[in-house]
Amino acid sequence: MLTENMIDALNEHMNKEMYSAYLYMSMSAYSDSAGLKGFANWFMVQYHEEMFHAMKVFEYIQAQGGRVKLLQLDEPPSDWESPLDRELGGRPAGVPLDYARGVKSASEGD
Repeated sequence: MLTENMIDALNEHMNKEMYSAYLYMSMSAYSDSAGLKGFANWFMVQYHEEMFHAMKVFEYIQAQGGRVKLLQLDEPPSDWESPLDRELGGRPAGVPLDYARGVKSASEGD
C-alpha cells in the first residue's frame, strides 16, 4: 500500500516525466522548423520514451489503489539559438533526482 506522501511523490514524478516529454516535443518542432530533420526525429523518439515512463508511473499508482493527479505542465521553451544549446542538446534536468526522492520517501515509511 502506498502512503499519501509516496502517492504525491509519484504524481510529481509523473509530472516531471510529462514535462520532459513536452520539452522534447518542443525541441522536435524547433528542429523541424530549422530544417534539422535528424534532430527532429531523435527528439520525437525521446518524447515517446518520456511518455512511456509517465504512463508506467500512472499505471503503477492505479494498480496500487492510489489516485492519479495530473498536475499542470509548465510551458517549455520554443526557441533556441542553435542545436548546440545546452538545453536543446541534453536531457531535461530533474527527472533522475525524483527517483532518489521517491526511494527516500518510501524508505522513511512516510
